Amino acid sequence: MTFESLKVTLKKRKVTMLLTPPYMLETFVKMDKGEIFEDVRQLFIGGASVIGLSYEKVRKIFPNAQFFMGYGSSEADIITFSLSAKEGSSGKVAANIEVKVGF
Repeated sequence: MTFESLKVTLKKRKVTMLLTPPYMLETFVKMDKGEIFEDVRQLFIGGASVIGLSYEKVRKIFPNAQFFMGYGSSEADIITFSLSAKEGSSGKVAANIEVKVGF
């Protein structure tokens, strides 16, 4: 599916929930032509950490969407999750998960 066909599908099918990696949202911002996807109510972002993504710009494109952030290894399940995504954050550590930073 091309980016243009995704946009057509979102509009035509009145998609209300979208699960996407951060790079796709970056593409929406970079290719922004003033299009607004008002039907999207839930926007799940996962698959990679979110660094440098402008939530303000994404919110203009998806004004009615509630942002959900998940980050972690697919094999190990979600490590962090946020019901109110904040710029520069991947959420809080999930219950019963211990996180160690370092090598």
